[in-house]
Amino acid sequence: MITNRKKRISALCVTLLTLLCLAGCGQPETEEESGIMSEEQISTMEALYGQDQAAVLEGLGLKDSDVSEGDNAGCWDLQETAALFGAEFKQMILYDVSTETMYGMWYAYNSDEETAPLELAENLLEECSSLYGEPSTYPGSLNQLTNEDFAEDFSKTWSDGLSDSWSETWSVGENTTCTLNVSVLPDASGSMNAYFNLQYTIKAAR
Repeated sequence: MITNRKKRISALCVTLLTLLCLAGCGQPETEEESGIMSEEQISTMEALYGQDQAAVLEGLGLKDSDVSEGDNAGCWDLQETAALFGAEFKQMILYDVSTETMYGMWYAYNSDEETAPLELAENLLEECSSLYGEPSTYPGSLNQLTNEDFAEDFSKTWSDGLSDSWSETWSVGENTTCTLNVSVLPDASGSMNAYFNLQYTIKAAR
């Protein structure tokens, strides 16, 4: 009797495990995150404005070995990249060179392909607008990313081997301006490149 009971319990467990596995297979895959800064991350960054490197690294949970002095003045480069829509963006902490205190973050990426950068630009614009609302770009500014002819202008600039730039800004968090800039220009050899810059900086005092 005990043996039969054990067999029945074992069979029931196998059946339940099978059902759970099948149920898991039917669940949709988790949507890939865009990597754009959330409101919570922006709030964490804002608490570090005006802080020196040691305080900034502690606030971000980083070690001295995680950063290095950047090629650009006023930047501490992070060793780890940030994945935004599958593209690996270089991460930099922006600091005031006179006081050596933080005032923002900079994400940079460049590509020598035409189609992928255009798609990335549109994805970044859509996600920023979704998270932060309508851009606060100065009305009437030329070369806005939200212009309906952006894609056409981007492709024409690329194919003609010319240079141009498009951007949008958003007011985010309590005291931060987010700026998305996309530029196209040829390098020294004439090859075309697209440059992406996403910056979060403290609002200028009025």
